[in-house]
Amino acid sequence: MFNYRRKKYHWYFGLVGMVLFVVDQLIKFFIKNNPERVWDYFLFQVQLAQNRGMAFSLPFSRLIIITATFFIISFLMIYFLKNQPAKQWPIFFFYLIIWGALSNLVDRLFLGSVIDYIDWKFYFINIVMHGSVSWPVFNLADMMIIAGAGGWAVFILRSKN
Repeated sequence: MFNYRRKKYHWYFGLVGMVLFVVDQLIKFFIKNNPERVWDYFLFQVQLAQNRGMAFSLPFSRLIIITATFFIISFLMIYFLKNQPAKQWPIFFFYLIIWGALSNLVDRLFLGSVIDYIDWKFYFINIVMHGSVSWPVFNLADMMIIAGAGGWAVFILRSKN
């Protein structure tokens, strides 16, 4: 069931995920309380954007999103505890996904929407296409989920070879 020799990795990586969760929540709190502020950097802007939909603002009801998120987190936790990996990196990826999903779930439960704040601008495409090209607005929790899922996928693909 649970490999106690891996306990120190769970402690370290769980703590890293929790720190990133707290940082994301603090940024969201600051952005939500300063909605008129826009910080403009070279490749991106930091500004308030509320995502009432799902990933990339896909329109789903709040109940469906919260229920799906709960079941996905529960499935991942049960699967992970039953299938302990032999290496430490999947543990790290697991905690990135879980803490990122929990951060967005907290927003949905208490605010009714996810607070997004990173607006990535593709200036090099704008020059070529002579128009405005923008990636959907996202947050640190989204980056944690993508990094965790991507890292886990790479690990699985590399371990099969």
